[in-house]
Amino acid sequence: MRGLIRKADIVLVACLILAAPLVWAVLPRSSETGSIAVVRQAGVVLAEIDFRFVEFREYEFETSFGRNVIRIEDGAISMICADCPDGWCIRFAPIRHTRRTIVCLPNRFIVEILSDGSVEDAPDAVVY
Repeated sequence: MRGLIRKADIVLVACLILAAPLVWAVLPRSSETGSIAVVRQAGVVLAEIDFRFVEFREYEFETSFGRNVIRIEDGAISMICADCPDGWCIRFAPIRHTRRTIVCLPNRFIVEILSDGSVEDAPDAVVY
């Protein structure tokens, strides 16, 4: 049996190691801190919240799909309460950068941060 590591394996690993920083540099990342939170339920905009100057506030949304409560604190938004059966949305980390979202699928509830509050920045379509 020949050696377990061949010359081609070493070349492949070296190429991957050299390419990794390039791929990381090219991938789009959003580090821009957003200023407007757009709250949607079943594709309908319920609220646009400018949270730049809000230190602490909670918003409650209750519709036929369910109840969700979001908290704005220290420039970040988090879901603190939802009556959905799984509760995954409550476990999301607080969001503060543009194009970040918190999603509650059972309640069809989405919180997305946009840079200038323009719903025009939002996706063209949302599929449920």
